[in-house]
Amino acid sequence: VLIDQLLQLEEQLSVDLPSSPAAAQAAFTDRMTAEMGAKINNAHQDIVEAWSLGISKTPAVVVAGKYVVYGDPDVERALLKIRQHREAQP
Repeated sequence: VLIDQLLQLEEQLSVDLPSSPAAAQAAFTDRMTAEMGAKINNAHQDIVEAWSLGISKTPAVVVAGKYVVYGDPDVERALLKIRQHREAQP
């Protein structure tokens, strides 16, 4: 789940829009395809999922909806930390 995906999509939609409101609306309408709409919908769902998992800050890696590693954007390194923690548990 990429929490910042929605922000990135919004930036894609608004980059270099004309200053004229009518021209900006036309450009936005051209950019807002069904595919972009689906991406935005998925990005919203990802945010809801993160909130439901209790994610309080980013970056965060969640495994099995149970283990969370905060502060490390490297997924492989975070998975290693989770694996080491699980193996250390009795």
